[in-house]
Amino acid sequence: MAYVTVTSIGERESDPLASSYDIEPKTVISWATDQIVVVNNSGTADTVTVTGLVVGDIVKVYKGTILLSTSVVKVNSAVVSISQLGTGSGTVNVSVTRKEMQESALEPVDYDAEVQSSSPVDANITVVNNVQASSDDTVTVTGLVAGDIIKVYKTSAGGLLWGKATVASGSTEAKLTIRQLGTGAGSVWVTVTSAGKLESTRIEQSYLVES
Repeated sequence: MAYVTVTSIGERESDPLASSYDIEPKTVISWATDQIVVVNNSGTADTVTVTGLVVGDIVKVYKGTILLSTSVVKVNSAVVSISQLGTGSGTVNVSVTRKEMQESALEPVDYDAEVQSSSPVDANITVVNNVQASSDDTVTVTGLVAGDIIKVYKTSAGGLLWGKATVASGSTEAKLTIRQLGTGAGSVWVTVTSAGKLESTRIEQSYLVES
């Protein structure tokens, strides 16, 4: 309720007149299936994409009631970037605020855990153990895509790393050069990390004595 008075020149202020007004309308969205898509990436920012909205709508993404990030609709959708939701699955809450309206109710949306990269195929891993005086040793992995990263470890677990290499644009393989694996036979453990995914499990590949 608001109260209004008038004061004319040379006269006293009038008695207040009561005037009612409506509450601010609340944004109401009838959410459709797949209108909100959450992508939980690894190594890069996660995204919440909301489609079917109006230019100028403000989209907010919450974790519980904690605001994570905000974006404004430019065409008919908004992409909200979030540094990291975490490696596991979970739920975010999404709201929309339309011009001259209050924020909508929170809409819960589940998301999946970060996806693990596919392990390299054993047949696609080639280890060459050269004689020290001849040349360096190499580990080559084929059947990949540009941007994939291979890592070659000394052990089946832990952080003892021989090195890593990235698949170049237009290529399907990566080659890691190692100063020397050793004169005898042995094994290396290889992983692949694809864009937006977790590192794969380690695959063992044996090599022969120097030749």
